[in-house]
Amino acid sequence: MLKNFHRNSNGQRRGGFTLVEILMAVGISSLVMASLMTVIMFALRGFMAVGNYRDMNESSRYALDVMNRDIRGATAVSAWVQSTNNSTYTSVTFSNIDTSTITYAWNTNTSEFIRSYTKSGSTVSITLMTNVDAFTFTLCQNTPSTGLTFVAATNTSSAKIVFVDWKCSRTIRGAKQNTESVQTAQIVMRN
Repeated sequence: MLKNFHRNSNGQRRGGFTLVEILMAVGISSLVMASLMTVIMFALRGFMAVGNYRDMNESSRYALDVMNRDIRGATAVSAWVQSTNNSTYTSVTFSNIDTSTITYAWNTNTSEFIRSYTKSGSTVSITLMTNVDAFTFTLCQNTPSTGLTFVAATNTSSAKIVFVDWKCSRTIRGAKQNTESVQTAQIVMRN
């Protein structure tokens, strides 16, 4: 009677899967799913990196546009805060004809780059960029030394060229891998 259990009435074997076949199918399906998930994870990480680059470049471009407008229209450098390197600065204040001042400063504690506009004792500050890992100003005279370099400004009245360099970064899933944006610019004071 047991022989008839696995065979139909014509004596042929009934269709079905054996335990080995089921285990093979589950194993192959697991490998395919794991491979698919790995590809999806790498694709999502790439999309997040592209989004980070776009955001960082957008904020860097906005900050540079604002700095270009303000520095080119400034009449003089009125103050600066020196960094650990004697030739670079982390904060520079510019004076304007209308007796207003504009200060650009990198806050090392919060990693923010801030613009402060002061007129008649009232100050308005805005954050131009966040996640700024490094920011330096280099002030130079408008007389070239040798080649394409300029003489460093020794006082506020001789500063006519402002070099700015900064590096921003963001994290993707807790790591700062491949998400850095480095910018540099040279801005000449026109007044």
